[in-house]
Amino acid sequence: MDVPLSELGVAQAQALASWFRRGPRPDIVFSSPYRRAHDTAAVALDGADLDVAIVADERLREREFGILAA
Repeated sequence: MDVPLSELGVAQAQALASWFRRGPRPDIVFSSPYRRAHDTAAVALDGADLDVAIVADERLREREFGILAA
């Protein structure tokens, strides 16, 4: 489940950076502990030239259901 950010994800994070440049500028960003979530925040913050902490919060983790048998 811990996969890298896709090209579409990078484009979406860059769009978020554009929004941050025009509007609300966060003081802190909370992210799930997954790599793609952290990378999304990092791309968005970097693109908006914001030096903001990214805090991984386990409560934002996706549910991992495991293998289901029929």
